[in-house]
Amino acid sequence: MSRKKTAEGLLTRSDEMELDDREPRPSTSGTSGTALEKKMSRKRTAEEGPLTRSNDDDEPLLTPVKRHRSGTEDRFLLSNLDAATIQLLMNLEGDSSEEELPEVPIIDIPGIPEEPEIQPLSPLAASLSPKPPAPSPPESSPTTPRQSPLPPQSLPLSQSPPLPSAPLSPERSASASPLPTNYSWSPDPPASRPSFEFSGDSNLLETPEGTSPGHFFDLMFTVGFFNLLVREINSFAAELMCRKVYEQQRRREKGLTPLKKPLIFKWEDVTIEEVKKWLGITFMMGIIKLDRLRDYWTQNEKFSLPFFHGHMSRDRWFSILEALHFAPNEASADPIFKIRPLVTYFHDRMAALINPARKVCIDESLAPWRGRISFRQYLPLKSNKYGIKLYMLTEPDGLIHRFLVYAGAGDVTVSGQGHTTKVIQKMMSGYLGVGRSLFQDNYYNSVDQARALLREKTTVTGTLRPNRVNNPPDSASRKLKRGESVQRWSPDGIYVTKLKDKRDVWTISTEFSGEMVSCEARRGFSRKPQSLVEYNKCMGGIDLLHQHLSYYTPPHRSIKLYKKFGLQIIELMLLNAYFLYRRFSVTSSKLNLYSFRLAIVDHLCGRIPTPTPSRVVQPAHDTIVEKHFPRLHPLPTEPGGRRKQLRCRNCYKRNVVKKATTYCGGCPDEPGLCLDQCFIEYHRELGVKILP
Repeated sequence: MSRKKTAEGLLTRSDEMELDDREPRPSTSGTSGTALEKKMSRKRTAEEGPLTRSNDDDEPLLTPVKRHRSGTEDRFLLSNLDAATIQLLMNLEGDSSEEELPEVPIIDIPGIPEEPEIQPLSPLAASLSPKPPAPSPPESSPTTPRQSPLPPQSLPLSQSPPLPSAPLSPERSASASPLPTNYSWSPDPPASRPSFEFSGDSNLLETPEGTSPGHFFDLMFTVGFFNLLVREINSFAAELMCRKVYEQQRRREKGLTPLKKPLIFKWEDVTIEEVKKWLGITFMMGIIKLDRLRDYWTQNEKFSLPFFHGHMSRDRWFSILEALHFAPNEASADPIFKIRPLVTYFHDRMAALINPARKVCIDESLAPWRGRISFRQYLPLKSNKYGIKLYMLTEPDGLIHRFLVYAGAGDVTVSGQGHTTKVIQKMMSGYLGVGRSLFQDNYYNSVDQARALLREKTTVTGTLRPNRVNNPPDSASRKLKRGESVQRWSPDGIYVTKLKDKRDVWTISTEFSGEMVSCEARRGFSRKPQSLVEYNKCMGGIDLLHQHLSYYTPPHRSIKLYKKFGLQIIELMLLNAYFLYRRFSVTSSKLNLYSFRLAIVDHLCGRIPTPTPSRVVQPAHDTIVEKHFPRLHPLPTEPGGRRKQLRCRNCYKRNVVKKATTYCGGCPDEPGLCLDQCFIEYHRELGVKILP
């Protein structure tokens, strides 16, 4: 239902429809109070509430009142028309000064607040109200909120003192001067253009203990990180055991067969060393990819991967995966509360390690996820089209400084009007004012945004959408041939160019000039604006990051979202350790990402422990025919001519007392053995090869 807001009163669209259906009747002066009451019968329904009266005979205004509820009381407020509207209605009625407009009562019913919200007028009541000759009402009026003339993309970035042409924040104050609706564009550059010298520090704030990959890994993965994992894993494992015990009891109460004993019932609290080994095995799974996780521990000769079962048993690794957790299970309005401690650790650690360099980039990434979740995004241009959207602040070499998990329309931090400006505020908070150069694509760029950043001593370069507000109008309408370009400058140094290639390409920059430079193309060389060439160079860091992420992602498909997302953040931390190693390591030959990951696996897992040899009696000889053959024992003859006999070693094992005159001369202890199967069985148990 459309409504119009004024200081007093309201009229709804349903009343306008009712008034349009009425036939106009001639008005008579001096209408009696009884006649007036007949013409203006009061209507009251449960939905509309009481109706106000007007002394207009032609079109009586019946204004239903919105019903408000709060607590245990109800109140119906009969809305008042403003004084100008009342005077107009009285003039239409004629000379009706004898009858005063009845005072509108306020009926108090318990439960409604004293000050209900003021509802807007419908278009009909607004048309009856005379337009004041003066400009808009005072800015202090609570019923006439000032509308910002800015588009959502062009709101400012900080709370710095106001400048003549830019507001202070996305929620513009009433005293802020508006941005100009029309820019003055010229084909020639201005006489002077703002330039800023970078005054920040982009060196490492903490020095690693060495130059090996393991030392740079320890910069990102500190003891605090592993303490967080150990605490949350052990806590959630105890919770899981309680759940499983309760589930088993419920099945017994219902007469159902209890489930197989879960692995979690064998749980033992993990330690930091064990979590490190678990992570090392997980990183190794990204290098050696198998379809099934259990195949890493299989004894099938087709796989033969002793690394995995040499460091951790299969059941133990799966038990830790089941108990993997990053935050307590507490009720929270935060949509990513289960990984929030991990996100906080990432940002705190990067802020403690290094500040961004002069050139930074803002772009989107996608954490793959095809399951059901309210803020899953679809980005058709990404390799993984479905997933959770991340806004990232990176450097051209791929180093990630910040990322923001976008939780959809319910994200109170960045959603709503001025979405892109809020994203830039989050990403660049604390990094403005030192002369940085920001590169971003056409999703974020606009002329007003470039001007607001310029006032924060931050230049911006990137592509531009042709339908943005305040773009040069003549550039939009001008038709170009392939290879041609048109350039426009604003007085404060904002440069916008339109280049015709396969399609129209718009760029904007407050740093680079309109010089056309020659660059290598697929077929020879082509000339492009310098701003476009520099944009392609710096935004390549985002592509490099996505390329590295796609190489060694662990094959964890059937796990819960927070576990998969948490492992994705750990992969980002590992990539940051690699980028820091490539930038700051002083070794002559630096490892590539593949070798770096292998070095980190060795750093976490170490060497496979040497197994303790089992006490197995080794055979004295390879085959039974070399020396293992029965012999007659040279026992003395007893009186009477009978030879002495030995006890059969094999029969004695079976608790059978049997004497034998033969023995094995090849065995060290020369055991007595019967000539039948005892001789063969005894040697087979020793591992002696029996030839047919």
